Amino acid sequence: MKTLVFGGTFNPPHIGHTVICRAAAEHIGAERVIIMPTYIPPHKSVEGSLAAGEHRINMCRLAFEDIPGVCVSNAELRRGGKSYTFDTLTDLHRLYPDDDIYFLCGADMFLSLHTWYRAESLPQLATFCVVPRDGGAAELREYERSHEFVRGRCIIIDIPPVDASSTEVRESIHSGKKSASVSDAVSEYIAKNGLYR
Repeated sequence: MKTLVFGGTFNPPHIGHTVICRAAAEHIGAERVIIMPTYIPPHKSVEGSLAAGEHRINMCRLAFEDIPGVCVSNAELRRGGKSYTFDTLTDLHRLYPDDDIYFLCGADMFLSLHTWYRAESLPQLATFCVVPRDGGAAELREYERSHEFVRGRCIIIDIPPVDASSTEVRESIHSGKKSASVSDAVSEYIAKNGLYR
């Protein structure tokens, strides 16, 4: 079985997340899609702006519900501490030993892959599905060529860029506006629970 793993803070999940997830799942023919909200992201600062894990789980369920085979996992939230991809993929291999595992990430994250915890082991645990920024895949191919540890373990999914960011959504809500970058269901959940004000 092909399993696609999509990790992130999802603070909140927006249309950019759902578009790239659907594109990657269709591209590889994923039969299972695991959305994995992080507890503490190792690569970015979210101090003071990170919604509680329970809210992010609930928003992910609403945002991704239309993607076939999708489930939202609380594994990283349950584990606590910094959410290292190595630990998550190792756990998933124990859970699904016969699966081919793919890990979805954006260009910025992929281009910093060599700095991740136990980076050289990661391509042995999953094939990376990467979505270019601004529709350009050249820098991703160059990165793959120049970093032997990931060579041949990367699929570039070149789709038109989606102009959406979680920061923009939070800033819009904080200023009293509704953001068009989240689904109606997520927008209603945010309003109902008073998030990002």
